[in-house]
Amino acid sequence: MLTSFKLVQIVNQKKREVRKKIREGDSLEAGEMSLIDGSFHVLFAIRQICNRDEIDMWDYDLARDKLGEAVTLVSKLYSEAQKSDANFSSNRFFKDARTKDQVTKAVG
Repeated sequence: MLTSFKLVQIVNQKKREVRKKIREGDSLEAGEMSLIDGSFHVLFAIRQICNRDEIDMWDYDLARDKLGEAVTLVSKLYSEAQKSDANFSSNRFFKDARTKDQVTKAVG
């Protein structure tokens, strides 16, 4: 449980950084907005990546090392969905059960 808590703290810090950029009018990288609504999916992606790589997801150091890949993966899925749907909604994208399936598939 401590590993999950620590990972959530890191993801929340990244969310605060994105929100700060938004407040200050700084430009965001493609998919960076996904961190605002997609925290759960980033954590889910870490789990899937750990399973794929056959590493202990409860080992904080090993799981933390997969954070960058997880953020990149979720950001990419977010950007692709945003480009392909004229009526895209971040909230709807992350509430859709199919998004978890997309994460699982993308991890491979």
